Amino acid sequence: MKIRLCYRLEKEVGMAEDEQGNPSECYVCCKVDVKKDPVPRKQYKELVGAFRKLIAKQHAVNKNYITPITLNDYLNHTEEEI
Repeated sequence: MKIRLCYRLEKEVGMAEDEQGNPSECYVCCKVDVKKDPVPRKQYKELVGAFRKLIAKQHAVNKNYITPITLNDYLNHTEEEI
């Protein structure tokens, strides 16, 4: 079973621009294999934190600029479909 962990990278990260060239937020969604769904709350929080740190390390940014968001928030701000 796969779950999605979604994040917003704040404009301070400098990874995206709007149409006028101004810094903008961007969005990341990680698909994670889990043994059962729903994932227990404690395990879910640990996964969210671990992937937040991983994204920060991969992009060499402060993890405070990476905000966990809901799948609905992610879908509302991207063109991705379920």
